[in-house]
Amino acid sequence: MNNPSHNSPTNPFHFRSESHAAAVADGPAVSTATRRTRRARRGGIGVALLLLLGTLTADLGSASISNPLHFSDVNPTAFYAAPVTWASANGITNGVGNTGRFEPNRTVTRAEMVTMVWREASRPAAVGVASYGDVSRGHFASAALNWAAGEWIIDPHARTISPDKPLDRHEVVTLLWRAAGEPEASGGLPSDVPASYSAAPAIRWAFSKGISTGVGGSSRFEPERAVTRGEAVTFLWRARRVRNGETLAPAPTSPAPTPPPTTTPPPTTNPNPTTPPPTTPPPTTPPTTTPPAPAPAPGGNATVPSNFNVGQYLMAPWEPNPGDMSWQPSGNFRTFCEFSHLAYADPIIAPGNTRFNHLHMFFGNTGTNASSTYQSLRSSGGSTCDGGPLNRTAYWMPAVFDASGQVVTPDNFELYYKSENTGSGSLSSKQSQVRQVQEYPNGLRMVAGSPNRGISGWKCTNGAESSTIPECPAGQRLTAWVRFPYCWDGRNLDSADHRSHMAYGTNNTWGPCPSSHPIHLPELTEFAHFEVRSGGTSQWYLSSDRMAGMAAQPNGSTFHADWFGAWDNEIQSRWVNNCLRGMKNASNGNLCDGQQLRPPANYSGPNRISGYTPSPR
Repeated sequence: MNNPSHNSPTNPFHFRSESHAAAVADGPAVSTATRRTRRARRGGIGVALLLLLGTLTADLGSASISNPLHFSDVNPTAFYAAPVTWASANGITNGVGNTGRFEPNRTVTRAEMVTMVWREASRPAAVGVASYGDVSRGHFASAALNWAAGEWIIDPHARTISPDKPLDRHEVVTLLWRAAGEPEASGGLPSDVPASYSAAPAIRWAFSKGISTGVGGSSRFEPERAVTRGEAVTFLWRARRVRNGETLAPAPTSPAPTPPPTTTPPPTTNPNPTTPPPTTPPPTTPPTTTPPAPAPAPGGNATVPSNFNVGQYLMAPWEPNPGDMSWQPSGNFRTFCEFSHLAYADPIIAPGNTRFNHLHMFFGNTGTNASSTYQSLRSSGGSTCDGGPLNRTAYWMPAVFDASGQVVTPDNFELYYKSENTGSGSLSSKQSQVRQVQEYPNGLRMVAGSPNRGISGWKCTNGAESSTIPECPAGQRLTAWVRFPYCWDGRNLDSADHRSHMAYGTNNTWGPCPSSHPIHLPELTEFAHFEVRSGGTSQWYLSSDRMAGMAAQPNGSTFHADWFGAWDNEIQSRWVNNCLRGMKNASNGNLCDGQQLRPPANYSGPNRISGYTPSPR
C-alpha cells in the first residue's frame, strides 16, 4: 500500500478512479454505466443507514461529550472523544479485547475498518461469498468482508485481502467514499495530494465535506500515513453526519492569506482575499491552523542540570583523532548501552499504565517506568549506557521471546547518531547543511518502526535479512535495527499519534527536511544485537506480535522502538557540535574533543529470563 499509484492484482483495497475502464485490478471489465448503478445503490444504502440508526439515542450528532463511556484511555477533550462515544454506544466498536481500553493511537487493520463500516450499516447480509484465501469462514470480519465485496466497496475478485494489514489514511477515506456511493465533489485538494493521485476523488470529497479537517487543521492530508483508531472512527462519524444532512466546515486546501491587524490595512500584495497568494509559505496566523514559525532547538522543557560529578564519567579517548568525514559530508557519533530491565510499561504511549498491553525491554535509564517524565529521567536513575547518567535517555523496544517462551536478552544496544541527509548542491552547500543540525529539544519523545515501512528490519551475520525474524543458526548474531525520524516540527515534543510531530526527509525517508518539519535533528539508528547461543531464531517472536485479544502477527513484523531523551545538555552539545557538525567519524562514545564517555559495567544477568509473557497476566 506504500505506493497507491501502482496496481496490485491481489489487493482489494486498491481503488481505481472512474476514468479506468475496469472496476477492479484483476476482475472483469465493468462499464461506467454499471459502476454508476452500483454507486447509486451504495448511496441508497447510506440513506437506509440513516433511517436505521437515526432512532438510536446514542447518535450524538455534533453534541459535546463529557464522558467517553467506559474507555480508560480516551480523554474527554480529545478530538476523537465524541466519535468514540457514538461508535461504542452503537456497537460499532467495543474497544480492544476486554481491556476497557480503546487504544486510539493504534493503527487500524483492513478487517477492523471494514467491520466498523459494516456495523454502521446495521450489519446487512451479504449478497454472495467472497473467496479471499486468507479469510476463514470463522474469521471475525468474514461477514463484513463478504458484504463489502458484494457491494463492490472492496474488490470481490481479489485472491487475498491481508486482513491484519494496517490501512493508510487515503485507503480509509476511499473506503468510506465508495460506501457512500462515490459521490462527486468539488473544491481543492490538500496541498500534499496531486490531482493525478489515485485516491484524489475520495480525498477531495472528504476535504470538501469536512470529513477530514487536515492534519492539525492544516492543508495537508498525509495520505500514506497509517490511520489510527481514533482517526478512523472520527472519519466514520463525520461521514455519517454528512449523510445525515449536517454541514461540516471544509478543510483548508491551500494556505489562507494572513488576516490584517486591526490597526494596519491589508497587505497590498494580495488585495483579493478570495485568491490564494502566488507563493505557498505557511501563514503565521491563525495559530490554530498554522502555528508560528518553529523556534530553534533545544527549546522544550526547562533544562534539568546533572546532579552528580560529570567528570567521573569521562575518560581519555581510545581513538584520539576520529576520522574526517567532511568529504562525504557526514558526522557520526556512536555509543553503546546494555540491557537494563523488563516492564509492562510505555511512558510515551500509555503514561501511568503499569499493565501495558505487551512487555518491553529497556536500555539506558535504569529507573524508567510507566510514569517517567523528562524531569524524572534527568534527575534520577542510573544508566546502562556509555557515560552512565550522562545519558539518562530511556530507550525501549518489545521484548524478544524464544521458542520456549523465555525472554532473550540482547548482548548490547548500539546507538548511531549522525548527520548526513542534505539537499542537492555543491559540497560546500552540503557541508553547510550538516553544520546546521540542531540538538534534541528537552523532553522530546519519538517512536519509530511498525507500521512505518522500510525503516526497520532484522538481519543475521550470515547475510540473511528480512522484515521479519530470519533464521540465524547457533553461533550467529541476530540484529534488530530501526531508523528514527530526524525532522522536527519545532513546536511539539509529542503528538496525539506520537509520530506526527516528527518526520523523515523529503526523498522517501531520506534527504532534507520538509517545510512542515524544518528542524534537522540528529539522525538516530538503533541496533539491538542478540548472540544466538543455541538452536536457531526461526521461532523467536516479539511481545507485540502476540498481544492478548489480537491475531498473532508474523514473527518480528511489529518491531518498533521508543526514545525519550534525557541527555546531559552539555554532553549532548559536545557530541552534536564536535562530531556531527564537525563531520567526524566517532565511535565508543568519543566526544571528538579529547574525551570519551566511560563504558558502563557489562550486563551480567541471564541470557534467558523466565516468568514473563508477551501480554500482562
